[in-house]
Amino acid sequence: MGGFRLNQQQKNELPKTIKINWRTYKIIVKDTVSGGDNYLGFVNNNEGFIELRKDGENNSKRISFLHEVVHSILYYAGNKLKRDEDFIEMMANGIYQVMKENPEIVKWIIKENE
Repeated sequence: MGGFRLNQQQKNELPKTIKINWRTYKIIVKDTVSGGDNYLGFVNNNEGFIELRKDGENNSKRISFLHEVVHSILYYAGNKLKRDEDFIEMMANGIYQVMKENPEIVKWIIKENE
């Protein structure tokens, strides 16, 4: 069987970048994000970075990360929903739930050359 395996540290480590559409975004983890104290994440599509707050539960961080990614996807699509926080949160939670509960489907989706 082809592919590669990640060691435990790599499985838990957040990558330093993510590619969304044509742009590579820096992923920055910090104490307070640019949006303010109440924000867990923040995305700047013009400058190409996503900030995540350092504290908090890992699942919340993952959902916050997906939340910012959905903002960016809709930004590049020119969709007016890019500013609809309820829609963005619904999508981030839904994507997280499907990915978390169906890891084999995620592997199938990203598998190439079939």
